Amino acid sequence: MQRYLVVITAVLAVFLSASQASGQVRGEAGEDSLSYRFSGTRIFFDASPELFSFTVSVTGPNEYVGQVYSQRRPPSFRLGDHGDVADGLYQFEISAASRQTSRSVSAAVMRSNGRDGSSQQAYDGAQASGSFRVVNGQILVLDELESETER
Repeated sequence: MQRYLVVITAVLAVFLSASQASGQVRGEAGEDSLSYRFSGTRIFFDASPELFSFTVSVTGPNEYVGQVYSQRRPPSFRLGDHGDVADGLYQFEISAASRQTSRSVSAAVMRSNGRDGSSQQAYDGAQASGSFRVVNGQILVLDELESETER
């Protein structure tokens, strides 16, 4: 069984190194509040209109760290803008604020908690995170691989 897995892994590695990951794969987070897709060396983000103040952070091999911020629109993240892009596993996170506030305590508690009545409620937000693999300098799109093996 273990030899079988090694052979499959070797075949996949050869297949993946021979092809470019130029397709796109989509991911969703929450109730359609944030979504993402990969293409080439970029991560594109889409968001509900009520979200703002976006921060994207990406970490990877060889101490790779990148961060982008956008006040009004969901940003895109290009790996090469933040350092050398080594093959390996990367993690990303996007967060955004919304104009909706959370009401986790009653008005009576707010009045008696030592703060004046004008203190601001915390804003709700949205967050998504995930990981992806870079092979030959391109983001690996797993949907393409799965469709090739099903044929």
